[in-house]
This record gives sequence, C-alpha cells and structure tokens, in this order.
Amino acid sequence: MFTDNSRWIRSRKFRLGAKVIQTTSNEANIKEGRSEPFVVKDYRGESYKKHYPPSLNDDVWRLKQIAKDGKFHKRLSLQGIHTVKDLLRLYTTNPSSLLEKVGNIPKRSWMSIIEHVKTCVIDDDETFVYNTAEQSTSLIFNSIYVLVGVSFDGQNYVSPDTLSSDEKGVVEIMKQHAYQNMDNLISVHKTSLSCSTPLACVGVRQFDATEQGLQQLDISTEQEGYGHPYASTSYGDEGLPNHNIYSDPNSVPDITDRMCLLEYVGFGWFP
Repeated sequence: MFTDNSRWIRSRKFRLGAKVIQTTSNEANIKEGRSEPFVVKDYRGESYKKHYPPSLNDDVWRLKQIAKDGKFHKRLSLQGIHTVKDLLRLYTTNPSSLLEKVGNIPKRSWMSIIEHVKTCVIDDDETFVYNTAEQSTSLIFNSIYVLVGVSFDGQNYVSPDTLSSDEKGVVEIMKQHAYQNMDNLISVHKTSLSCSTPLACVGVRQFDATEQGLQQLDISTEQEGYGHPYASTSYGDEGLPNHNIYSDPNSVPDITDRMCLLEYVGFGWFP
C-alpha cells in the first residue's frame, strides 16, 4: 500500500524507480528501471474532513465554511462555542447573538453553515424542563433547547403543534422568558415524562429551531441535493468571493414589555 504526503497539490499518480547503488567491475551493466504510472491513496486532509451528517459532539469546524483553526473557528472558540451542540443551542435561543459572535460573514457562507447543521441528528436523551414561577405550567426542551412539549397540569405533556393560536402565543412568550433564564432549566430524563400524544415525545421537533432562525434572519436556502453525505475538506472554506456581508440580523424579540400580556391572559384556557 502506498500513500502520498509528498506535495500539497494532489496528483495521486506515481511511478516506482529502481537502480543499483553499488557495482563492481565484474558485474554486468544494469540499467535503471521505472514502472508504469499508478494511483496511490491520498490521506491529506483526512483530519480536516467535514462530517455528513455532523453529530452533536463534533467539533464545530466539522461544519461547512468553518475551517479548522480558521477565523470563524477561532472566534467561536473564544466565545465558548466548541461543538456542534454548542452552536445549535445558541442558534436556537438567540440566533442574533450567534451571528454577532461569528462576526462579519458572507451571507452565502452563513446559509451554508445553517444548511449543514440542520442535518445533525438529535440522538441523545438530554432533556430540560422549565417551570413557570406562578402557574402550574411546564415547558420541555430537547438537548439543543428546542421546545418539544408543554404541560398545563405539571404531569402530562402535549406537542406545541397541537396548541391553539392563543395558546401558542402565550407559550411563545413563556419560551422566550425561559431562554432569558437558562439557569432555571432543570435537567431530566425523557423517560420520566408522560406524553399525552405521540408527537409530544422528545426529539420529534429537533430542527424547528433552525427553521425558525432562518425565517427570523430572512434567509432563503437552496434545498436541492440537501442532506446527502459527501466527502470534503476545509480547504478554502472561509475564502468565498462574496462581498454580501450579513452581520446585522433581526434581533430576537425582547419579551420584557410583553409579560403583562401573560398576566392579562392568565391561563384560563388551561385544561
């Protein structure tokens, strides 16, 4: 087996040559020999390859457009974002803050990162519950803080998709309040939760956060060929010739002034 690490530019085709190192006067004249071209395995860039799909515990540079030790990787690391899970969590709770931490980034590069991270499978059992201070209402989040269940009695959880428009509005306010008070989230195991409907099981809505973030940032993504694994390295990831810098997205709504709505509406619609 032959491998090639001799040059940065890949050629993959090589020849073997042989010649006599020492000769004596009694030996016949031996000519040099050379083989026909053959292909060798090329391992350059293996340690920099992107993962398709990425996993939650992958280093963040495994995502497209984030080169290992590149400027985006360094900026994110300085902000404590080291893994795909770290990035997804901040993107779920505050996409504007994530963009601010990434810094000036071409719009196309940002779209590419989001498209790639959306292929991540949320396959762990990490679950969090947020309990309101004055009401018997609980919100359940998966490991990247996507809302996957709501309880109005503290026991049975239903899917957010099953709520009425009024209920969704109030729950959205509660969710944003939870995102502003992350220290109040309680870690639980999802098997300890009682689901009223199958859709309420943790993990069903694993990509709602990224889809919501795309809408908030007014970015339309190209879906053709999306989600298919293929090999790639980080060469040139951060050098796209795109001068359309996207660094001032719509901010996540501040719900401080809207909490009065929560108090006014009350929870009369709770079963």
